[in-house]
Amino acid sequence: MSNAITPPKKQRSSNIELLRILTMLGVIILHYNNADIGGGLKYVQNGSLNFHFLNILESVFICAVDLFVLITGYFMINTQKRSLIKPFKLLVQVIAFNLMIFFLLIIIGKKAFTLHGLLGTLLPANYFVVLYTALYFISPYINIAMKALNKKQLKYMIITLFLIFSVYAVAVDLLGEIKGDTILGLSSIGMYGSQNGYTIVNFAFMYTLGAYINICESDYIHISRIKLISYLAILVGVDSAWYLLFEYLHFCKGTAHSYLNPVVILMAVAVFFLFKKIDLGQNKVINTLAKGSFTVFLLHKEFLSRIRIESFVNKPLPILAAHILIAVIGIYLICWIVYFIYESITAPIYNLIEKKFPRVTYIVDSSITEKR
Repeated sequence: MSNAITPPKKQRSSNIELLRILTMLGVIILHYNNADIGGGLKYVQNGSLNFHFLNILESVFICAVDLFVLITGYFMINTQKRSLIKPFKLLVQVIAFNLMIFFLLIIIGKKAFTLHGLLGTLLPANYFVVLYTALYFISPYINIAMKALNKKQLKYMIITLFLIFSVYAVAVDLLGEIKGDTILGLSSIGMYGSQNGYTIVNFAFMYTLGAYINICESDYIHISRIKLISYLAILVGVDSAWYLLFEYLHFCKGTAHSYLNPVVILMAVAVFFLFKKIDLGQNKVINTLAKGSFTVFLLHKEFLSRIRIESFVNKPLPILAAHILIAVIGIYLICWIVYFIYESITAPIYNLIEKKFPRVTYIVDSSITEKR
């Protein structure tokens, strides 16, 4: 996410920045549907036209988080430079917004002040931030390992990782869903299964996949837009059918929309290659809007619970579609304004820290000679 952990400052490609924006809008849509957040798929009439519409949207955007990490790997394979201040900024931003929301809810009478509640806001408990920070620090060593391999070795490595940590891991989860219970100790991810991709294993794999695409891009760039769109349509169809089949059979449907589902991972790859073929040059509006994507990620859930989703999901489809469109764009823009204010306040402070303490930035040395 662009105002999160990023490579050294360079001119940003607006096609990829647009992809960041669209994937963040996709995350909002996913949480619009999420039963525990927006509740779209919870409140919609099962089997209705609106149900199928929401399910298709879910399948289209389920690769959003994988895409964010893949983009990181694509760009950060080219740099060994890391800064201690960048993950620190992420964690501070999580805490700052936690505090802002906590006290705002108290002021408007939606929450009572408790010491326990206050202490809870001081913990940067956000799975994405924690895993992304961990990935940030280990990624230079992933880079070193990948640069020691030639293209053929890299290809076999990616296939091996894909089979072990995606295909096999999801197959175990799938077997558990059919069985009706988690199968302990059989997954390649952990004791209790794959956790639907919410693990450092999936983050590291998506980073590695993005880095591989950068290194071997010339081997795949010939794939046409038509083929990529066709592949994407097929993958979305397979994922939607997977979900509907398990809905019909009354099985748990977690694997269909798991971040490490091979179908979802392949969707992320297809979307990335598709956007790489779009030439937007340097678009200042797109690049500026993309900078606030991490703030959108942190704040959007607070708005989803307040836009009466349950009142719209069973309205005629055009009304539902309009509600989703207005909601996701409106939430993104409001969160971007918050980002702009926050960045205006904090940027001078962090710039001063970096000037006073230059050692917060370091380079993980690599003396490996690349042989392709």
